[in-house]
Amino acid sequence: MVALGFATKYLFTKPPFANLSFAECTNALLGKIERGHYWFVVDSSNDIQGFLGWELTTEEKAESWLQGGLAPFGEENKVGDCIVLSAYAANSSRVHRYLWDRMREIMKGKRILYFKRQYKNGRLRPGRLIINAFVSNHIERNASASVPVQE
Repeated sequence: MVALGFATKYLFTKPPFANLSFAECTNALLGKIERGHYWFVVDSSNDIQGFLGWELTTEEKAESWLQGGLAPFGEENKVGDCIVLSAYAANSSRVHRYLWDRMREIMKGKRILYFKRQYKNGRLRPGRLIINAFVSNHIERNASASVPVQE
Protein backbone atom coordinates (compact mmCIF):
# COMPACT_ATOMS: atom_id res chain seq x y z
CA MET A 1 0.00 0.00 0.00
CA VAL A 2 3.00 2.27 0.48
CA ALA A 3 3.79 1.82 -3.23
CA LEU A 4 0.21 2.81 -4.08
CA GLY A 5 0.60 6.02 -2.09
CA PHE A 6 3.90 6.91 -3.73
CA ALA A 7 2.64 6.08 -7.22
CA THR A 8 -0.54 8.10 -6.73
CA LYS A 9 1.38 11.10 -5.40
CA TYR A 10 3.83 10.99 -8.30
CA LEU A 11 1.38 10.33 -11.13
CA PHE A 12 -1.36 12.65 -9.87
CA THR A 13 0.64 15.57 -11.31
CA LYS A 14 1.22 13.92 -14.71
CA PRO A 15 -1.18 13.82 -17.66
CA PRO A 16 -3.45 11.90 -18.09
CA PHE A 17 -3.57 11.03 -14.38
CA ALA A 18 -3.82 14.70 -13.38
CA ASN A 19 -7.25 14.76 -15.05
CA LEU A 20 -8.55 11.78 -13.07
CA SER A 21 -10.28 11.86 -9.71
CA PHE A 22 -8.37 10.46 -6.76
CA ALA A 23 -10.52 7.30 -6.85
CA GLU A 24 -9.93 6.79 -10.60
CA CYS A 25 -6.19 7.32 -10.23
CA THR A 26 -5.78 4.92 -7.32
CA ASN A 27 -8.06 2.31 -8.89
CA ALA A 28 -5.95 2.47 -12.07
CA LEU A 29 -2.84 1.69 -10.03
CA LEU A 30 -4.11 -0.74 -7.40
CA GLY A 31 -4.11 -3.95 -9.47
CA LYS A 32 -0.65 -3.33 -10.90
CA ILE A 33 0.81 -2.77 -7.47
CA GLU A 34 -0.98 -5.73 -5.87
CA ARG A 35 0.39 -7.99 -8.66
CA GLY A 36 3.89 -6.48 -8.54
CA HIS A 37 3.59 -5.23 -12.13
CA TYR A 38 5.32 -1.90 -11.63
CA TRP A 39 8.71 -0.23 -11.46
CA PHE A 40 9.76 2.99 -9.74
CA VAL A 41 12.89 4.91 -10.59
CA VAL A 42 14.11 6.76 -7.51
CA ASP A 43 17.09 9.10 -7.35
CA SER A 44 19.74 9.36 -4.63
CA SER A 45 17.52 11.84 -2.73
CA ASN A 46 14.68 9.28 -2.72
CA ASP A 47 12.60 11.39 -5.12
CA ILE A 48 10.60 9.45 -7.69
CA GLN A 49 11.84 10.13 -11.21
CA GLY A 50 9.75 7.59 -13.11
CA PHE A 51 7.05 4.97 -12.92
CA LEU A 52 6.03 2.08 -15.15
CA GLY A 53 2.92 -0.03 -14.59
CA TRP A 54 1.50 -2.82 -16.74
CA GLU A 55 -0.95 -5.68 -17.01
CA LEU A 56 -0.55 -9.06 -18.65
CA THR A 57 -3.70 -10.04 -20.47
CA THR A 58 -5.30 -11.52 -23.56
CA GLU A 59 -5.44 -9.85 -26.95
CA GLU A 60 -9.23 -9.51 -26.66
CA LYS A 61 -9.05 -7.60 -23.35
CA ALA A 62 -6.14 -5.46 -24.55
CA GLU A 63 -7.97 -4.51 -27.75
CA SER A 64 -11.04 -3.57 -25.72
CA TRP A 65 -8.92 -1.31 -23.49
CA LEU A 66 -7.27 0.26 -26.53
CA GLN A 67 -10.69 1.14 -27.96
CA GLY A 68 -11.75 2.92 -24.76
CA GLY A 69 -12.82 0.09 -22.47
CA LEU A 70 -11.67 -0.37 -18.91
CA ALA A 71 -8.09 -1.41 -18.26
CA PRO A 72 -7.76 -5.11 -17.52
CA PHE A 73 -7.46 -5.68 -13.80
CA GLY A 74 -7.62 -8.42 -11.22
CA GLU A 75 -5.76 -11.58 -10.41
CA GLU A 76 -6.26 -12.98 -13.91
CA ASN A 77 -3.78 -10.39 -15.21
CA LYS A 78 -0.76 -12.18 -13.79
CA VAL A 79 -0.45 -14.12 -17.03
CA GLY A 80 -1.12 -13.51 -20.69
CA ASP A 81 0.71 -13.15 -23.96
CA CYS A 82 -0.13 -9.45 -24.32
CA ILE A 83 0.98 -6.47 -22.25
CA VAL A 84 -1.02 -3.34 -21.55
CA LEU A 85 1.29 -0.48 -20.63
CA SER A 86 -1.24 1.61 -18.73
CA ALA A 87 0.84 3.80 -16.42
CA TYR A 88 4.04 5.50 -17.47
CA ALA A 89 5.91 8.67 -16.61
CA ALA A 90 9.58 9.63 -16.79
CA ASN A 91 11.13 12.92 -15.69
CA SER A 92 14.08 12.72 -18.08
CA SER A 93 15.34 10.95 -21.17
CA ARG A 94 17.77 8.98 -18.99
CA VAL A 95 14.91 7.65 -16.86
CA HIS A 96 12.88 6.97 -20.01
CA ARG A 97 15.70 4.83 -21.44
CA TYR A 98 16.07 2.96 -18.17
CA LEU A 99 12.34 2.20 -17.94
CA TRP A 100 12.27 0.98 -21.55
CA ASP A 101 15.19 -1.32 -20.84
CA ARG A 102 13.12 -2.82 -18.00
CA MET A 103 10.02 -2.95 -20.24
CA ARG A 104 11.93 -4.95 -22.86
CA GLU A 105 12.73 -7.56 -20.22
CA ILE A 106 9.01 -7.85 -19.45
CA MET A 107 8.22 -8.07 -23.18
CA LYS A 108 10.37 -11.17 -23.76
CA GLY A 109 8.12 -14.06 -24.71
CA LYS A 110 5.05 -11.86 -25.21
CA ARG A 111 3.26 -11.13 -28.51
CA ILE A 112 1.88 -7.58 -28.44
CA LEU A 113 2.44 -4.43 -26.38
CA TYR A 114 -0.58 -2.10 -26.12
CA PHE A 115 -0.32 1.53 -25.04
CA LYS A 116 -1.97 4.93 -25.27
CA ARG A 117 0.16 8.02 -25.70
CA GLN A 118 -1.20 11.36 -24.56
CA TYR A 119 0.38 14.44 -26.10
CA LYS A 120 0.73 17.86 -24.47
CA ASN A 121 -2.18 19.18 -26.56
CA GLY A 122 -4.43 16.48 -25.04
CA ARG A 123 -4.59 14.26 -28.12
CA LEU A 124 -4.59 10.55 -27.30
CA ARG A 125 -3.02 8.05 -29.69
CA PRO A 126 -3.68 4.35 -29.13
CA GLY A 127 -0.97 1.98 -30.28
CA ARG A 128 0.16 -1.57 -30.45
CA LEU A 129 3.60 -2.94 -31.05
CA ILE A 130 4.14 -6.48 -32.31
CA ILE A 131 6.92 -7.97 -30.21
CA ASN A 132 9.53 -9.96 -32.08
CA ALA A 133 13.28 -10.61 -32.03
CA PHE A 134 14.03 -6.89 -31.71
CA VAL A 135 13.36 -7.16 -27.96
CA SER A 136 16.16 -9.67 -27.35
CA ASN A 137 18.48 -7.71 -29.64
CA HIS A 138 17.85 -4.49 -27.69
CA ILE A 139 18.40 -6.26 -24.37
CA GLU A 140 21.72 -7.71 -25.51
CA ARG A 141 22.90 -4.43 -27.06
CA ASN A 142 21.95 -2.37 -24.02
CA ALA A 143 23.38 -4.78 -21.46
CA SER A 144 26.87 -3.53 -22.11
CA ALA A 145 25.91 0.13 -22.59
CA SER A 146 23.12 0.56 -20.04
CA VAL A 147 22.87 3.78 -18.09
CA PRO A 148 23.68 3.08 -14.44
CA VAL A 149 20.63 3.96 -12.37
CA GLN A 150 20.35 2.86 -8.76
CA GLU A 151 17.44 0.45 -8.29
